[in-house]
Amino acid sequence: MDKTKRILTAVALLGLFTALGVAQAKEMKFESGKMQKIVDKNIVPSLQSDIYGIVEGSIYNIVLSKRFYSSLDFTNAGEKLKQVIADHSSPAIRYKAHLALIYLSNADSITITPVSKSESYDYLFRQISEEVSTKLLGNDGTIVQK
Repeated sequence: MDKTKRILTAVALLGLFTALGVAQAKEMKFESGKMQKIVDKNIVPSLQSDIYGIVEGSIYNIVLSKRFYSSLDFTNAGEKLKQVIADHSSPAIRYKAHLALIYLSNADSITITPVSKSESYDYLFRQISEEVSTKLLGNDGTIVQK
């Protein structure tokens, strides 16, 4: 029952940014404490789902949460993303988790522009990838200009 409840919550949250549109999500202002609970209790646990789309959507929502709520603590999300990178069976999910982890660590240096209507989440991961490819990763993992 708990797993089903978590999956249903995750699906509802996946629709938060997509159904309402990213433009409207920008206007929505959650209190930091409330958004922290959403990230920690709903989005992050959904990374452990066996359903590809839920894991992908959770990674997407972590990135968007960091974009719109940069002051939140994403330590737990980062640790779970590392587990996804190490353990997930899908190379595409592992790659997206890696891009999300890079974004969490370097959000000040990476510019992403969420769009309100998209066929998939790929556009956002492509933006992160392109930003990283135009810059070099330094030895300490931080992004430095060429």
